[in-house]
Amino acid sequence: MIDNMLTRMKEKALAKTITDRRREVEYKNLSDVKSCLVCWTANANQLVWLKTLKSKMKDVEIERLCYISQGYEMIESDDMVCVRNENLGFGGKIQNDRLQAILAKKYDMLIDLSVKSNVMINYMVTTSQAKCKIGMKREGIDTDIVIDGGLEPLLFIENMFEILSRLKAG
Repeated sequence: MIDNMLTRMKEKALAKTITDRRREVEYKNLSDVKSCLVCWTANANQLVWLKTLKSKMKDVEIERLCYISQGYEMIESDDMVCVRNENLGFGGKIQNDRLQAILAKKYDMLIDLSVKSNVMINYMVTTSQAKCKIGMKREGIDTDIVIDGGLEPLLFIENMFEILSRLKAG
């Protein structure tokens, strides 16, 4: 119970620090995208989503950023940055050097696969310096390309690529 109270206090402090840094929004043809950051909240279906993205973005360097909610068990790996509530200090300070580095990098695209609003995911998406941010419509987050919310991530991915292919044609 005390852990939950501390986590909520930290999340409220982080929510106050969320500001959209100045960045230039740039929409690229999918064939011109060279780097992409994918972020999501850990769950049982994440490998299927990531394989689907990788198969559709073969020539793109994809980096992965996963938020692991309290109580969820997952083995971390070197090929993705994992963020937990413990990485959040009092006052909302992020205590994860890998996260700070990934948020400062200017990716061509950020894809947010999160279905539900979450302070940590919102912070990561908002703070990222990615040139184009794509995500589902949900409370507390604004992305450059918004795809209707309420979708499960595989349908979101399908709709996203349909929209991106139309941008290419236009």
